[in-house]
Amino acid sequence: MEGGPEARRRELLLCGNPNPNPNFNANPSPNPNPSPNPSRNQVASTEYPVKASEIYEGSWQRGKFHGQGKLFMADGSTREGTWVRNSLREGVGKTYFDSGDVYEGGMVKETMHGMGTYTHADGSVFVGEFVDNLAQGHGRITFAGDSLDYPARAGDRFEGSWQRGAWHGKGTLTRADGTVVEGTWVGNRLVEST
Repeated sequence: MEGGPEARRRELLLCGNPNPNPNFNANPSPNPNPSPNPSRNQVASTEYPVKASEIYEGSWQRGKFHGQGKLFMADGSTREGTWVRNSLREGVGKTYFDSGDVYEGGMVKETMHGMGTYTHADGSVFVGEFVDNLAQGHGRITFAGDSLDYPARAGDRFEGSWQRGAWHGKGTLTRADGTVVEGTWVGNRLVEST
């Protein structure tokens, strides 16, 4: 990191946080009418793609996020990966959500895109393809608890085709007790049994 601890503190201040502690939470409230003269808690330059109270911690190059780093977002999530000129590089990244969920895998323009693993806070794990932050294509999910969104209970596993985050197309639901339900699914519902 260029410039040592004082430079890091200055960069953190520019990113909107007077406290260099990455765990600091100022409970930000969005300001729809930013002042033309930014205060310490507002972004002081358009070079930094962060909002007030967001923190970037990592490598810098010529005043921009560049190299390995983490962006602690105002919504409580954290984006981690390789940054190139203030953008999370297309490729592999990691996002920690405020809910406790974690995504690791392909990223395009800071969205989940490509192969990835999404681990839910309850321990359920999805491994498969993503397009624009949604499961799309082939994927497998193992449920750690009963689901409200899918016809699955703790220990069940679904593998098959996904569309916009829902089971859609050919797929197999294997129940924790070994029962297998195979067929065509639309919107998480079995429409044709095989």
